[in-house]
Amino acid sequence: MNLVRFDNNLDYVLLREPNVKLIREADGDFNFDKWIAQIQHLAYPNPDTTAPENNIPFTIDEAIIQDGKLSLTDPRKARFPKEEFDYRNFTLNEISGQINQFFIQGDTITFQGERIKAVDYRSDLRVKSLETDFFYSRQHLRLKKLEAHINDSHIRDQIELTYREPVDFDDFNHLVWMDARLDGCDIQAQDLARFAPGLYAYRDRYLLSGYFSGTVDQFVVNDFALAIVTGK
Repeated sequence: MNLVRFDNNLDYVLLREPNVKLIREADGDFNFDKWIAQIQHLAYPNPDTTAPENNIPFTIDEAIIQDGKLSLTDPRKARFPKEEFDYRNFTLNEISGQINQFFIQGDTITFQGERIKAVDYRSDLRVKSLETDFFYSRQHLRLKKLEAHINDSHIRDQIELTYREPVDFDDFNHLVWMDARLDGCDIQAQDLARFAPGLYAYRDRYLLSGYFSGTVDQFVVNDFALAIVTGK
């Protein structure tokens, strides 16, 4: 008789110095997608193929991260200049924070992140505090209830990215659709310059609120308010 049965849920997990390596493979997929499949296999190694639903969720009620590391590598792509945040090849160090209600099923991951901190040494991008309701799938990435302090900037409310498949990030400016609702954001030109290096020549602040919809190279805004505080 089997007296112990795993219900695919962990009440609490403490992760000390975890090191996660995401690698973009030749077919454009991440090794992450294969990792999700392995998690599903561990949680439910012998699924009943005759059952109507074989995609069993795996959940963690609460997880604490201490001094973690997350790297993303795309061997096909050359590195950006050092002063830019290279979103295709980066390493986040000193990751700490709390993850609540972690849920994974199929290609979908959701969780509530609290007090998340991290730093990318190469570009000196520092996540001082981040809280959000996170959602990821092969076609969507959402940050709801977002409250982020990054370097000297403050971003809040909601951002959603939509794409046909993860390989679309190779041409982010044209293929990834963004819907954002911004509320009381305070963005420093010096921080934004890590993504648009021409702004390193300025020390302005951008105070903005409103709705943004579209791709980087073709978008519309609604109910948008922007104030520029000129730096010295």
